[in-house]
Amino acid sequence: MVQFMLIIQRRNKGFSVIEILISVSLIVIAFITFLSIISLSLKSTRFAENVNKADFLARELIEAARSFRQGTGWDSNGLGVLDTDTDYYFSLTGSNPPDWVINPGQENIGIFTRSIVFEKVSRDPITKEIQQTYNVSNDDPDTRKVIVRVFFDSKIIELTTYLTNWQ
Repeated sequence: MVQFMLIIQRRNKGFSVIEILISVSLIVIAFITFLSIISLSLKSTRFAENVNKADFLARELIEAARSFRQGTGWDSNGLGVLDTDTDYYFSLTGSNPPDWVINPGQENIGIFTRSIVFEKVSRDPITKEIQQTYNVSNDDPDTRKVIVRVFFDSKIIELTTYLTNWQ
């Protein structure tokens, strides 16, 4: 009988080690899951922040184009004389108050690359609505399609608007 009790006691010691291993394994799995959820949350937050920054940079470029249009003559030194389907970006002059100046190419701001493109516009001769596809015979020389693109992390934010010769 005494020998039987010793065997039972030895089995209980081995069983408690297995319980500890299972408990530690469950805790480690829960901790790893928790860390991966935090990591995914941080990546999502960073991506949303970058999308917001890219949207701001795109909207800023559209506002710069509006300001540039207002400070120039459409057909002399303004939007009407710019090459179409060419990348541009704006920069501020050092004058007081500063003015927007247009430059060829793309602008790099941290992880973002942005540019603005102007395209010719045609209008339906009857409805005067802007046509989806440019038709040279219905050219509207006083309107430009404005496309702003901001690139980051293999993503692109694109905004489109139209500017007219309002003067």
